[in-house]
Amino acid sequence: MSRSASPSILRCYRRIVAQNDRMIAILDGAGPSLDARREELSAWDVAQHLEHLGITSTLTLDLFRAFAADGGQPPGATSGSPNFWGHLVLWTGRIPRGRGRARPEWKPRDSSPERARELIEEVRRRLPALARKLGEIEASDHRVRHPVLGDFTGRQWVRFLFIHQRHHLRFIEDIAKGERRTA
Repeated sequence: MSRSASPSILRCYRRIVAQNDRMIAILDGAGPSLDARREELSAWDVAQHLEHLGITSTLTLDLFRAFAADGGQPPGATSGSPNFWGHLVLWTGRIPRGRGRARPEWKPRDSSPERARELIEEVRRRLPALARKLGEIEASDHRVRHPVLGDFTGRQWVRFLFIHQRHHLRFIEDIAKGERRTA
């Protein structure tokens, strides 16, 4: 039997979908050049931020299976809670700039708009499946570890997905502001 999702997790999901639509629009040319970069903000250009979002969002969508599993402890499940930084990120809704570094497996290989598009479109294709499982994810007692921020519930992972995407979209917006000033 499927469970109903709360209005707050549905609102967060809708924001994630809107963010994904924004990423597609940027890839379609409605934003800064994909090779635009501002070294004082980030070593990555716009395409690399989008590729990173594609990589990490796909991995996050993969782990939601642990929260929608039937019975028992699913693979990857833990019993802890977010650490100090995890609580701070979830509470404030912001990831501090310059505080963290992406693990090698989360980093874009180089600047490839094609690879960024492929990954972001894969996220878009998978978002409806997430919507159908939001109630189960929200109701689950399981927790899955974020390698830096501690153990998150399914609800916390949905919120973190939104926060992380917003963090990188803000980088892209700031890169675009610099591009307009120099044009």
